Amino acid sequence: MQLSHIILNNLIKRKQITRIVYRSIYCYKKMASITTETNSQQLEEEEEENTTTTATTIDSTKPLYLEDTYLFEKKDVKFIEVRMVGEDESKLETVVITESTIFHPQGGGQPSDTGIMKQGDSVEFKVSKVSKAGLFENNLIYHFGEFTSETKTFDVEKPIYQIVNEEQRRRNARVHSAGHLLDQAMRRAGKGDMIGTKGFHFPAGSYVEFLGSVPAEERPQLIIDLQKHCDALIGESIDTIVKHVQDEKELCDSCLPGSSDGAIGRLEDGPV
Repeated sequence: MQLSHIILNNLIKRKQITRIVYRSIYCYKKMASITTETNSQQLEEEEEENTTTTATTIDSTKPLYLEDTYLFEKKDVKFIEVRMVGEDESKLETVVITESTIFHPQGGGQPSDTGIMKQGDSVEFKVSKVSKAGLFENNLIYHFGEFTSETKTFDVEKPIYQIVNEEQRRRNARVHSAGHLLDQAMRRAGKGDMIGTKGFHFPAGSYVEFLGSVPAEERPQLIIDLQKHCDALIGESIDTIVKHVQDEKELCDSCLPGSSDGAIGRLEDGPV
């Protein structure tokens, strides 16, 4: 995906954190994509269930959304089960689990996809939010929502047709990409020592927070410099490299908490 524009709105000092607020981006052109294969780490824990309607169970959902950001529809998805989950019986929500999914769950500062799942013309499930079953618990993905058809479950013998809200997915991807681009712009602006600690990539009120502060008299010029570097980076049409790793050290051996250089979660300079 190529970003056509990023507008930096503000720079806010919050104690020892500098928050840069931005909005973005109005272009759908694809960037070159390089994908390397490795499964993300799974930490297995026992999962409590309130209600299950299936003959098959799994502990991992294949994340097709990581393979192709622009995969908005997928036929022949295997249905696994319907669950009712919640803190207690008064707060139960309907969850659909499939063997694979094109729905991006909320995470990494990005909101989840929405859309629908269908089985023929007789069964339809409206997906209102998507999340992982538990942080680092497993790779099971929950599709929350409700059946809008009279039939309130899927047939385990028939495939499901998944359809993601394309406009929303494109917007979420653009805003998330802009946050990573802003991190690169900070380095080019000579602020590479300010470590990115948090990204909020929701369309309303997007921002990235960096550890450290910028003197008040330097902030107006930094915003100008960051805008210049963001524009330049966009013009370079940088390739996006996607890498799934089992161990964070494979990606950044020397920049994890407790490493010798003291950096937290930073990548080496290169395509983002």
